[in-house]
Amino acid sequence: NDLRICIATKTNISSLSSFTGCEATGEEQKEDSLSALVKDLADPLIPSRAHAIMQIGKRFARRDPFVLTHIDLLQSVVIDNLTHDDSYVFLAAAKCLAQIAWSDTKRILTAITGEIHNTGRREDDRVKCMEVLMDIVKITNELLPVYQNQIFNCLLHSTGDDSMVVRASAFSNIATLLFLAMT
Repeated sequence: NDLRICIATKTNISSLSSFTGCEATGEEQKEDSLSALVKDLADPLIPSRAHAIMQIGKRFARRDPFVLTHIDLLQSVVIDNLTHDDSYVFLAAAKCLAQIAWSDTKRILTAITGEIHNTGRREDDRVKCMEVLMDIVKITNELLPVYQNQIFNCLLHSTGDDSMVVRASAFSNIATLLFLAMT
């Protein structure tokens, strides 16, 4: 609960001893310790926040017990950062979502496809989201039939985009999906 308040208010934490599982012992006294991650998520400096998001993604990939315990909260924080204006934070959040797609695939796919359709985003950010979408497909390959309509509709809609780069990426990703479906 204290972790939720800290992240929601985006304040620095003077002491993390009250957090279960946050005590740095032995091997956990690395540069990316849990206490540093929690502090960096609330840091107003963009590189620190993005680095913390990337580290969370790595911990999700390793199935770290701390992130699994706080999966809903951390997932919400990452999705909130997906709408950040700075591309460094945005791309870190998008890549992190690909790492945690197994936890709540529907919610994450909705967030990623929403960013692909967001014409207010730069075209290279939208193309990166399509790459993340393909990463999610590869990670959750066995779930592809369940989400195929959402994924194909997103990519088919993108083939009519004003940007030639977005259209080319959409066609390329459709070809990749068809290849994956045939194997």
